[in-house]
Amino acid sequence: MTHPSHEKALPIRIPNLSFVVTLLILLAAGAILYAYITPDGLGLTNDSADYLGGARAILAGDGYVRYSGDRQPRPITQFPPGYALAIAKAAALGAPDVFAAAKAINGIAIVLNLFLIAALALATTRRESAAAFAAALTLVSVPFLRAQSSGLSEALASVWILGGLLLLSVALRKARRPLWAWLLIGAVFGVAVLIRYAALIFFAGALFLAFANGRTARDRWTPAFGIAAGFSVFFLPWLIRGRIVSDGGVNRTFALHFPTADRLWDGVRTVMGFFLPEAGGIVEKPRVVWAGLILITLAALTVRTALKLIAVFRGTAQHPDGEAMPLAPADFFVYFLLLYLAELFLTAVFVDGSTVFDDRMLYPFFILTISAVTSAAAGFMEKPGQRAAAIIVLTLFGLSLLEDSLDLIRSFHADGQGFAGRAWRESETARAIAGLPDGITCFSNRRTFLGLVKELPCYVLPVGFNAATQQASASFTADREWMRSEILSGKAAAIVFGFADDLDPESGDFSYYDALFAELPLYGAYSDGKIFARPDSTR
Repeated sequence: MTHPSHEKALPIRIPNLSFVVTLLILLAAGAILYAYITPDGLGLTNDSADYLGGARAILAGDGYVRYSGDRQPRPITQFPPGYALAIAKAAALGAPDVFAAAKAINGIAIVLNLFLIAALALATTRRESAAAFAAALTLVSVPFLRAQSSGLSEALASVWILGGLLLLSVALRKARRPLWAWLLIGAVFGVAVLIRYAALIFFAGALFLAFANGRTARDRWTPAFGIAAGFSVFFLPWLIRGRIVSDGGVNRTFALHFPTADRLWDGVRTVMGFFLPEAGGIVEKPRVVWAGLILITLAALTVRTALKLIAVFRGTAQHPDGEAMPLAPADFFVYFLLLYLAELFLTAVFVDGSTVFDDRMLYPFFILTISAVTSAAAGFMEKPGQRAAAIIVLTLFGLSLLEDSLDLIRSFHADGQGFAGRAWRESETARAIAGLPDGITCFSNRRTFLGLVKELPCYVLPVGFNAATQQASASFTADREWMRSEILSGKAAAIVFGFADDLDPESGDFSYYDALFAELPLYGAYSDGKIFARPDSTR
């Protein structure tokens, strides 16, 4: 039996004019929508402080570092440097600051991502209708819009991930490719991992699929070596740097911390909220039903994909359309989305207990899901009796996505998001910081906001619980007493957001703040927080 990937690849067909025009309209719509939902800049979160703050430090000549409360640089290792380097380069080329540079990069990324999603669908299915639907559905999805409009690495990383998948899908259409082609694929995934560590699973998945697709030792080891070598050229220097400046190459430790039930339910809600409109509370009510449906679906897809991979490895795989691909297009996307889900879950269990299953973390899963759905529907579109049904299903899916995204679009345009949102721009506590002495040591529960937006290096408030390890903090008491001593001596201030007078005395937050700040001098109380410091505080 002839393995499909040994057959002659189908010739590349020039897309027709209507598809080109449709794609250009979608790309233009993406750019316009991006500008509309970011009138005050990208959404900024805690992680944005390291990406944009790291870019600012690079421009200052200090390298990829963050500044601690003592105003000394500390190497950043838990986030790879690619996004920060791109921001720094854009700022050096003329952007007014790192915020404008990041917005420009993400603006380019949203157009490239839509183009690559369409190109990937076209390359795998050979059907322009699938490509158009994939780009359109992606554009109106909440996870995509949220990722593209946030000052985080997802938007730029997905450009390289999608680019790597596109190159891989083309390379797998022939039994043999020159070594440089596999080196290029590995290099693209290497760059992706330098932007976001989560891209590591796409490198591993590409390497395995290329290896399994070969029929001879040469056909297997050449792509495996090429992908691994191309990847290593970019990733190994960063890994070595991490080993030099910290105890771990990427500042990650392994420990067992199974996600809590609430966190898992949040994941169920996020997934079902993607497929179903939120109107009427349909996503919230039958949680057990939705959880069971998700588990059954994932189990079935896992078994099906495993059988497909075994067939590829044995050389008995047959693409239903006879095309030169080891996996059918939908199976290709399902393979990678299952790998990503496995990586995300294992990360939550063994690496970072603070991992949440929200739109941001599930963003690659949702994009791959859209690609898988449109690829599966593409086959039906070519059959006259089923074409209308396929188009109706995809249209209804798109309307469901649009119903949720319209709320997000209105909210982001009116109020912004994260630290760039209206609440933070109008914060009384943030404005009061200007009255503190220059150079005073600061502690805060929003160290990232103060460091990024106010350029005020801070120590984080002492915490009794490590979110990453899900363990109690052994140094909490010592850290608390040191902070209190510094404040009482007039050398430091504690800037606490969210600690307002109307905070419920029975809440856990109130008890925590009371343990930290009882009997400390109050510098000022505001509608959204408090500052603790001696009125005569000095540097």
